[in-house]
Amino acid sequence: KQQQSQPPPQPECQFAAPLESTRTRLATNALVSQMRREKKALGAFLHLGDPLAAEMVGLAGFEVVVLDHEQGPGDLQNAVSLVHAAASAGAHTLLRVPGNSPSYLRR
Repeated sequence: KQQQSQPPPQPECQFAAPLESTRTRLATNALVSQMRREKKALGAFLHLGDPLAAEMVGLAGFEVVVLDHEQGPGDLQNAVSLVHAAASAGAHTLLRVPGNSPSYLRR
């Protein structure tokens, strides 16, 4: 009888921590709940493409930062850094897209 060799044990996969923390999820649910109750949220349009500007808007006390890609500068790669910067300051982000283009929205 031939003994079958077993493959060596695989190391456990370690995944990066998700970007969305429990605190962020709770804050997002609170913002959605606030909007459903038709309560106002303090927000600002950001026409600058610098993550530091997005962070400063959040630190200034705004609950929402609207990234204007319809008329403002920026691309989707830059939008990711702006979203992270605003989130690090405790603000939510909304992205205003150039149009209802499926190709743009799929990126």
